[in-house]
Amino acid sequence: MQQTEAIVKGILANLDSCQKSPSDIADTDSLQDDLGLDSLGIIELLVALEDACGITISDDDLIAQESWMSRVDALIDFVSSKM
Repeated sequence: MQQTEAIVKGILANLDSCQKSPSDIADTDSLQDDLGLDSLGIIELLVALEDACGITISDDDLIAQESWMSRVDALIDFVSSKM
């Protein structure tokens, strides 16, 4: 799980909209409010997660995205469950 956390936070920190380093990203940070992700940033995040983690994010996952796209910790749990 720590490896997944490092990957997710590294990807988040590399997004143009995020102005934090991986070590400054808290598990409780909101992807939109704290990290500044907009709709384009979310698409970039999803593509990067698929590439880096070798996962596929399905249409059903996107429909249920409110449950895992709100905070960093929820995103980490989601990615871990897909690996």
